[in-house]
Amino acid sequence: MLRPLITMILSQRLRSSVTATGLRRMYRERVVDHYDNPRNVRSFDKKDPNVEMGLFGAPACGDVMKLQIRVDEESGKIIDACFKTFGCSSAIASSSVGMLLALNNWSSNCSILAVKLAFLSSDFF
Repeated sequence: MLRPLITMILSQRLRSSVTATGLRRMYRERVVDHYDNPRNVRSFDKKDPNVEMGLFGAPACGDVMKLQIRVDEESGKIIDACFKTFGCSSAIASSSVGMLLALNNWSSNCSILAVKLAFLSSDFF
């Protein structure tokens, strides 16, 4: 009776250590780079009328993301974007990549981006 219990505990400990060491290999280099060196981590002034903010979260895992964009009044295009994310490595990396996509996608205006974000948001459904 004791032998199966000890075997189970030891195999579980071994499995968890293998998972921990293999975790870094699971993510591609770019994702790890965005986690280690996230881009555009900052906050805009809340009083700026050209700044829009979205606060997203996943209650199941505890990730919280604050995304902000600065919009040009005349063109309606995103001219700057930033974020602050508190959560796991994939949440931080995806926020960093998302901000780069928002900044580099000059052809999309804010309404198209808002529709895309609405479909991705769990609050939409």
